[in-house]
Amino acid sequence: MRKAVDCFSGIKLCVLAAFACIALCVGPLVSQAWAVTYSFASDESVYLLDADTGQTLYEQNADERVYPASTTKLMTVLVALDYIDESELDQTVSIGDEVDLTPANSSMAYLSSGDSYTWRDLFYGLLLPSGNDAAIVVATHVARLETGDESLSASDAVAEFVRLMNEKAVQLGCAGSHFVNPHGIHDDNHYTTARDMVTIARQVLQNDFIRSVVKTTHYSCTSGNGSVLEWYNTNLLLQQTMQGIYDGDVYGEGNGSLACPYYDELCTGVKTGSTDEAGKCLVFSGSNGSISVLGAVMHSANQATLYPEVSAALDGTLSDCEHHTWSDGTSTVADAKLVHASVGTLLSGGPDLVVKTDGVVSSTIDTTKQYETQVNWNTDKVSQEGDAYQLVTSSISAGEQVATLDVLLEGQVVASYPLYATRTVVAFGKIDLVVIALAITALACIVVAFIMHRSTRKKQHQPHARHARS
Repeated sequence: MRKAVDCFSGIKLCVLAAFACIALCVGPLVSQAWAVTYSFASDESVYLLDADTGQTLYEQNADERVYPASTTKLMTVLVALDYIDESELDQTVSIGDEVDLTPANSSMAYLSSGDSYTWRDLFYGLLLPSGNDAAIVVATHVARLETGDESLSASDAVAEFVRLMNEKAVQLGCAGSHFVNPHGIHDDNHYTTARDMVTIARQVLQNDFIRSVVKTTHYSCTSGNGSVLEWYNTNLLLQQTMQGIYDGDVYGEGNGSLACPYYDELCTGVKTGSTDEAGKCLVFSGSNGSISVLGAVMHSANQATLYPEVSAALDGTLSDCEHHTWSDGTSTVADAKLVHASVGTLLSGGPDLVVKTDGVVSSTIDTTKQYETQVNWNTDKVSQEGDAYQLVTSSISAGEQVATLDVLLEGQVVASYPLYATRTVVAFGKIDLVVIALAITALACIVVAFIMHRSTRKKQHQPHARHARS
């Protein structure tokens, strides 16, 4: 404890000792957990987060510029959802010459000019077989809805839709992304990052209908002209058997008799992409019922590398991770007696300084490594020397942040949560000296009065004593 340095220190320490125990300290809270090891090729861009909390679980080259290929279609869907709500999914869309804008030798849903499909069909055609023709059709008709101009040419409509895509990217804070088309065919000015793709995917998966689409393995539809189309999801983590799927590769003969080596029952979506420049790309999601994860791997060398990496990340995270609550928001996280607190603070009862979090604080913790929590006091408000605490400022108000609850992994802070004072505390000051002086004066007066009273009573009894002896 710091020694007193002024003539009043002895008095103050005596008074403080009379009112409370000095320097009460609560040690750090400790929690055990185990850690997941992620393994991705060093030249891949990777980002993985807890889809429920938004907590980053892993990142590698997450902000490097990459080409998105057909994962672009997640942004196409997100923009379209601003103009097509669930009640309109079964409205019919007539296909015109916009399909002629579809790039040659690209993945197709095989939509025909002069035919018609519902918005529901178009979304499936966009996301399952990764139809670039479906992307052009969606972009054209959404732009015409947005402008209110049904006569808008297909090329102008697509350009307007692309403007909306970039506007949406800005709204989402995706500063590393820029789009020049709705399908993802390569263009040097069409780029993104792994982090941005996860941000876009997380937003689009807020829609229940789209969330069901991206985990669908097969969809069949009949056009207005009676044509029947069969579409299979290009995400092989979802497929138990190989199908005639195209997304830069042909994966099977289409008879469904071959077992898919990449199937993972924990996967719930979402979108593949592939061009020579982009490499193999996959935005993926998974859930075990209690934890949901969302991630992106961009610029992978081939599917034989990509799918096992993603499957291992899904399986490891969902089998070994859990949500852990560090504070319930109501219980005391730490409390401390303050050296040199005001008399009023000490007389108010309970620990001098109590801190709590503002609501429940939790995070996703991994496996094989140990986590610790510790309270870190703001040194501009509270100083600590050994077990003793002292206010640096004249007072701390209820609700004021005075510390942080730090979560440490291997000695490194991985999360920090603010802690707030639950009551107002005041440092010892001049007014307390007056109070103490008055208290001592009053006590002295009481003692003097008591002594004088005893002396008077003694004198009053002395004559009676003499009479008794005579």
